Amino acid sequence: MSGSPPPTGGFVRRVGLFQATAINMSQMCGIGPFVTIPLMVAAFGGPQAVVGFVAGAVLALCDGLVWAELGASMPGSGGSYVYLRQAFQYRTGRLMPFLFVWTAMLFIPLIMSTGVVGFVQYLGYLAPGLDRTAGDLTGLGVIALVMVLLWRGIEHIARITAVMWTVMIASVLLVIVAAAGDFSPHLAFTYPAGAFDPTSGHFWPGFAAGLTIGIYDYLGYNTTAYMGAEIKDPGRTLPRSIVLSILGIMVIYLLLQIGTLGVVDWHRMSDPRDIASTSVASAVLEETWGRGAADVVTVLILITAFASVFAGLLGGSRVPYDAARDRVFFRPYGKLHPRHRFPVLGLATMGAITAVGFLIGRHTDLATLIQLLTTVMVIVQALAQIVALTVLRRRRPTLSRPYRMWLYPLPSVVAFAGWCVIYGYADRKLPGPASRRVVPGLAGPRLRGLPGVGPAGEGVAVRSQGDQRGVRRAEAARRGGLGAPATRSEEDGTGMEKVFKALADDTRRALLDRLHENNGQTLGELCERISMRRQSVTQHLAVLEAANLISTVRRGREKLHYLNPVPLHEIQERWIDKFERPRLSALGAVKRRAEEAMTDKPGFVYVTYIASTPERVWEALTDAGLTAAYWGHANVSDWRPGSRWEHVRTDGSGVADVVGRVVESEPPTRLVTTWAAPGEEEREDRHSRVTFEIRPHEDIVRLTVTHEDLRDEGERSDVASGWPAVLSNLKSLLETGRTLPQEPWLVPTR
Repeated sequence: MSGSPPPTGGFVRRVGLFQATAINMSQMCGIGPFVTIPLMVAAFGGPQAVVGFVAGAVLALCDGLVWAELGASMPGSGGSYVYLRQAFQYRTGRLMPFLFVWTAMLFIPLIMSTGVVGFVQYLGYLAPGLDRTAGDLTGLGVIALVMVLLWRGIEHIARITAVMWTVMIASVLLVIVAAAGDFSPHLAFTYPAGAFDPTSGHFWPGFAAGLTIGIYDYLGYNTTAYMGAEIKDPGRTLPRSIVLSILGIMVIYLLLQIGTLGVVDWHRMSDPRDIASTSVASAVLEETWGRGAADVVTVLILITAFASVFAGLLGGSRVPYDAARDRVFFRPYGKLHPRHRFPVLGLATMGAITAVGFLIGRHTDLATLIQLLTTVMVIVQALAQIVALTVLRRRRPTLSRPYRMWLYPLPSVVAFAGWCVIYGYADRKLPGPASRRVVPGLAGPRLRGLPGVGPAGEGVAVRSQGDQRGVRRAEAARRGGLGAPATRSEEDGTGMEKVFKALADDTRRALLDRLHENNGQTLGELCERISMRRQSVTQHLAVLEAANLISTVRRGREKLHYLNPVPLHEIQERWIDKFERPRLSALGAVKRRAEEAMTDKPGFVYVTYIASTPERVWEALTDAGLTAAYWGHANVSDWRPGSRWEHVRTDGSGVADVVGRVVESEPPTRLVTTWAAPGEEEREDRHSRVTFEIRPHEDIVRLTVTHEDLRDEGERSDVASGWPAVLSNLKSLLETGRTLPQEPWLVPTR
């Protein structure tokens, strides 16, 4: 019977408390917190994101107590399969365990495949030139190595896991210690206005997104429950390993997030061009101990990510064993290796599906499939197990329970409510008109790089509406508020105050002088002649960047700083030139007329009218998710004057087909950008210029697009056919909530 002691020739119990706790913690941690801290910050719109990790810990602990009681009572191979079969046999027979095992056979390896994608993504910090083919081969090699290491007896696997757990602890402790040495309470504990206001419109959506990300990071505490037939003294070991792993990871995560926010300005985590948005731990080490230490810790983090995939496939490969013995799954899956006593077919199948999922995730998008499987797993595993615990308490009161849930039924109620929130949030992100109306594209590249942490709903794809709102809130907070967009006069005043504040410091003026002498310097180069710690210089640069006096560009692992003279020019215009404005304006008009008479470059103008507001039209032009929906490319930038912008493909490759600079940005009425091919950024004679003018009239908006400095009539012809198609799609999205049924630029012109 399922859940009974293994028969002769079955599994062997060789995993003790330390190894069991190490397996759970390795699966829980992985690369998750190093990738999801920026996502959590974006969801909440500030350093109050720590609330998400606390909420995730509470849900993990309550749900962990459910696993602890069920695992201690019925320590069989496959975990949930055993519990569901015993609880639901009275009414639905084998339906619930049948649904679980078949869904888990797809869900677990596909989530593990996202962990391998995350491994390759983080490897990009050490090898920025890693191309698509090399990344594919690296990921497949990682999966092959996991399979080789799992192809052995459980006692050897337990020792390997203990070693990788030690590396995991070392990696997180190094990041925490590095952060503590340069910790800034001002960065970590300065919250935007209204950050904790539950009556605001952004708090609860951010909380739901944060809870989903938080439980994604914590789950994995159930890994040893799948290995119940291989645990020594499971009645005592399973509950302890679950509770200890949750408490240990909770302490690590909280220290890691608070420490990171005390070193890296949270605004940087919202900038997709900044290394802090994808490799935040490496950014911390780079800021504090330099690049050499960052490289070393990055290697340790990669080993930690490997350990997570290793532990996930270890537990997942045990899922079909008892089901096969009960003839709920294919019978060959109930056979073990004759010598090493592990499920051969279960492990091989998990490895093969992981490899396929990795390649699909690298070249297309697994987000939709994972979300669909997630919603099913929340029902047939997470919620069903909570119900199962109550059913078994009533129907089988005499069942041996070495551990009984503390404060029953309160943890069950909290866990059930938490999973319902996650289910509802994931359901809102499923494909359909509602999701497309808000933010098309269910998961960005950063989400697809998240590690898998086992079944039961972990790995919900959430990089969409909540995160995009978080990015916009981050930008609003940079302008001085978290709520509605500031008026133009407020923005001008706030921006000018930031400029004067930035210029009031000797060190910051010295940094500007150095950039004037030699533009495009790294942090290390700027620190060479300044007797100040790197952390302090970083904070001065953050003030200059907030005032828009400098802009940054990521080139490989280096972050280059460039002088942006626009604010200084505005000061000159406002405080100096206005006394001579008539004469200068006349000269400027003469110059413009002369230039217009001399130029022979063609241009194109297109005007359309949209039933919308200026704010929504501006958002549609600048939001990466929305542009990806109607344009086929994502427009990525912080949209500040002098900043770089990219027209990025939506196939997950990260390739930009057009790049340029933001010349003017006056939300929500005017945006001017330059356009160039990626290889022609330095050749200004090859640049064109696009101006978006947004003018409201009662309930409609007039959008005027002017594309100037085109090379020849051939390019003008291409532009003349392209802009109407793109803007028609934009108009349809804003007025109907969905794009045109077919891509309009594919319609033949003749």
